[in-house]
Amino acid sequence: MSGLRDEARRNGIETEYTSEAGTLETVSDGTLRALLEALRHDGRAKEAPPREAGAGMARCYLPSWFARERCWGFTCQLYGLRSGRNWGIGDFDDLAVFAEAAAALGADFLGINPLHALFPQAPDRNSPYSPSSRRFLNALYIAPDRLPEFAQLEDGNEAAEAATLRETTLLDYPAIARLKARVLNRAFANAPQHPERWRAFGSFREDEGEGLESFALHEAIAEFLIRTHGRSLTWPAWPPELQDPENMAVRRFAEANAERIAFHAWLQWVAARQLAKAQERACRAGMRIGLYADLAVGVAADGAATWRDRRVVVADAHIGAPPDPINAQGQDWGLAPFSPQGLSRADMAPLRDDMRAAMTSAGALRIDHAMILSRLYLIPAGAGAHEGAYVRYPFDKMMATVAEQSQRRRCLVVGETLGTVEPDFRKRLARAQVLSYQVLFFERRADGRFRKPRSWSRLALACLSTHDLATLAGWWSGQDIDWRERSGFASAGAAGDQRDDRRRDKALLTEALRDAGLWSGEVAEETTPELCAAVHRYVARTPARALAVQIEDALGLQEQANLPGPSVQHPNWRRRLPIPVERLGDDPHLLRTVEAVNSERRRPDAT
Repeated sequence: MSGLRDEARRNGIETEYTSEAGTLETVSDGTLRALLEALRHDGRAKEAPPREAGAGMARCYLPSWFARERCWGFTCQLYGLRSGRNWGIGDFDDLAVFAEAAAALGADFLGINPLHALFPQAPDRNSPYSPSSRRFLNALYIAPDRLPEFAQLEDGNEAAEAATLRETTLLDYPAIARLKARVLNRAFANAPQHPERWRAFGSFREDEGEGLESFALHEAIAEFLIRTHGRSLTWPAWPPELQDPENMAVRRFAEANAERIAFHAWLQWVAARQLAKAQERACRAGMRIGLYADLAVGVAADGAATWRDRRVVVADAHIGAPPDPINAQGQDWGLAPFSPQGLSRADMAPLRDDMRAAMTSAGALRIDHAMILSRLYLIPAGAGAHEGAYVRYPFDKMMATVAEQSQRRRCLVVGETLGTVEPDFRKRLARAQVLSYQVLFFERRADGRFRKPRSWSRLALACLSTHDLATLAGWWSGQDIDWRERSGFASAGAAGDQRDDRRRDKALLTEALRDAGLWSGEVAEETTPELCAAVHRYVARTPARALAVQIEDALGLQEQANLPGPSVQHPNWRRRLPIPVERLGDDPHLLRTVEAVNSERRRPDAT
C-alpha cells in the first residue's frame, strides 16, 4: 500500500505522528483513504505545497514598551458576569464596567471568551468554542437598555422576568434569548426614528458587504423555519431548496423577507458598536492593551459559515485531538476545518475575514489551538476520535495573514499551544512574534517539579489555569477529579490514582513556593487568600511579558467554566460569578491577589 501512503503525503496528510506520550503512531489505511476522499472538492485531491521552513518576514505587532515592561490583566467568561442591571447574562456594558474597575486596580487588559455568533434559534447550544460563525458576534451580549432605540420593558411581567434572570446561579439561555428577542425587535422597530444612527447602520451594512448579508439571510431562514416547524433546524436539515445559498428559492426568500434580514444585520451593527465602546472605555480608563479576545479553532459543521461557502471547508471531517494521557480515546470537537486547498484558492480571504473581525475591537487576540496554522488532527466523518490523522496547512501564508491583520489593527497575538505540538512549532511562532501560552500546571521539569520563575519564556502570556482546567481552589481540593468520576469520565480506580498524583503535585507546588521565598508552611489543607496570593506572585515573577489572572482564581472559586469530555452533568458555560461587576473591586480575596501581582509587575501609572 505504499502508493496510498505516497498519495496521502503528497496531499499533506501525515501517515504517522508522534503522540504526546512520545510513541510513534501509524495512521491506518482506512483513515488515509477517508481523508483523501474528504479533501477531494472537485473530483481529485489537490497536491499540497511542500512543508515550509518558517514564517519568513511575517511579524505580529508588539508594543514598544514590551521590550522593557511586563503587564498583567484579568480574564473572564463574559456570559458569567453579574450586575445590578443585566438580564441574566453578562453583556457588553458589564464588560466595559469590569474593564474600568480592572484598570483602576492596575490591569492592562481584560481577557474574554470567544464572542462569536452561536445559534439564536437553539440557545442551549452555548459553547463559545463551537460557533456558527467566527466573523460575526453573539447578539445575546447586547445590552438592550443601553440603546437609544430601547423601548422600556413593556409590562411588569417583563421587568420581573429580567429581575429573576439576574438572580439565577446558572444561566437560563432559552429564557434570556426569549426576553432579549422581544425587546430587540421593538428597539429595531424604533431604529428609523434615530436618523443618524440609522445612516451609520446603512454604512456598516455596506462596508460588511456580502458576508453580512449572507449571515443575516441564514439567521432569517433559521428563524422562519423554527416558526413553521416548531423546532430548531440547522441547514443540513433544511428543505433541499434552501440548503444552497445560490438557489433561486433562497433568493426569493431574501426578497420576501428583507425586513427580517435587515433586523439580523442591525443586531450585528449594534453588537459591534457596543463591543467597540467597551474597548474604548477600557483604554480610556488606563489599560495599555484593553480587551484580549479569543478566536475559536473552527466553526460548527452546521452553522452559518459552512452554509455560506462549503468550498473553503472540509465537509466530511471534524477537528479533534489524538489520544493522550487524559483523553485515552482522543477528542472529536465536531468542528469543520478549513480546506488547505480552499484557503489557498481563496488567497486566505476566509482567514483574513475572521482575523479582521476578531481584532477590530481588541488589543490582543488568543488563537485557540494555534497549531491550526501548521497542521490539524482531522477525523473522517463517522470515525472514532482515535482514527484521525494530521493534515498539513500552509503555515507561511496563514501566518502572514495573521501578521498582516495584527500590524494593521495594532493587536498582540497569543498562540495557545497545549496538547500535541510539533517539536519546532513554538519556535516558529516566536519568530513571528506570537506570544506563547504558558500554564503553571504544565510548566514542569522532567522530574515533575515546577519550573523556577526565571526559566519561563519571555515572549509569553503566563497564567495559573484556563477555562478548560480546574481553578486553583478546585485543583487543590480535587474538585475536577470528583466531577470526572461523577460524570463517568474516570473510573473509581482512575480517580483514586489521580488523587494520589494531585497530593504529590500539591507538595511539589508548595516546595516551589518555599524555594521562591513565598511560602513558609507545610502543604495547606485548603486554599486560602494567602496561598492564592503566593501562587499568583510566583507566576507574576516570571519574565513573561503578560500575566493573565483568571477572575475565578482571584475570587477563590472552586468550579471551572468547562469540563471537557462527556460531562453531561457538568453545567458547562452556564456558571455566573457570585459578585456583581460593580463590587468586584471591593472583594478582599481579589484585592489580596491584586496586591501580590502588583508587587511584581505594577503598571507605571498605577497607584
